[in-house]
Amino acid sequence: MSEQNVERYVRGVEAWNRGELDEWLERTGEEPGWELVTGGAFPGLAPVYRGREGAVELWDALRGAWDERGLHIVIERIEDLGETVLALLTMQASGQSSGVPVAIKWAHVITFENGEQQIRSYASWDQALTAVGLEG
Repeated sequence: MSEQNVERYVRGVEAWNRGELDEWLERTGEEPGWELVTGGAFPGLAPVYRGREGAVELWDALRGAWDERGLHIVIERIEDLGETVLALLTMQASGQSSGVPVAIKWAHVITFENGEQQIRSYASWDQALTAVGLEG
């Protein structure tokens, strides 16, 4: 099942990068959840988003702050840890007004509870590695 979880997460990131909201929502499940464990990189985000409504709210918040290309996610490293998936990411975008390019290191620790994707987001790769018991 864990390989399927990795594949599901990767396909969701690909849908995000193409700007395909419906496909992205399909990959997250009916009751997805996001918890922003460490903030700062994305001011104004809520600490928790739940369900489809929360997913759309998060989509709008993260995609709306950047130019028309939106926020592009690059998976730098992905680890299948059994029931958990670790993804070390670089999020790339350009400012909506300034056009200044930005690259932000970010990490997701993903679990699947009853088929529903739950993501804990970290603004530091080290924090995410520590959270899953790997060296940071």
